[in-house]
Amino acid sequence: MRTDMLQEFIVWAESKTIEAAAKEMHISQSTLSKHLIALEADLGISLINRHDKGRLTPAGVRFYNGIVDVMERLNKTVEESRQIAEKTDYEIIVWDPFIFSGAMRELERIMLRFQKSVRFLSTSP
Repeated sequence: MRTDMLQEFIVWAESKTIEAAAKEMHISQSTLSKHLIALEADLGISLINRHDKGRLTPAGVRFYNGIVDVMERLNKTVEESRQIAEKTDYEIIVWDPFIFSGAMRELERIMLRFQKSVRFLSTSP
């Protein structure tokens, strides 16, 4: 399922006609119609009641309400990610093997002390 089809569905659902939606999105009516049919096929449900001037089915209303929220969150996440990517004042952390090896030696000392204390506790009555 493509996000552009989801956006087209939202625009269509908010428009009065397929002509208006297609014009707003700068695509042909036939392309929009094909995309809406493909979206329904992908979902396996009917979103559009074609016998009622192309309005939403109950499932279409539920899908519309949910997908509007999802698309808003997606667009916000993309925008925030772009802003983070454009920042130049981030910190680059380089792995330092000397610091790591020192930490490993300290961890080894701690583990040895722990093992000795466990042996001491297990041998006492």
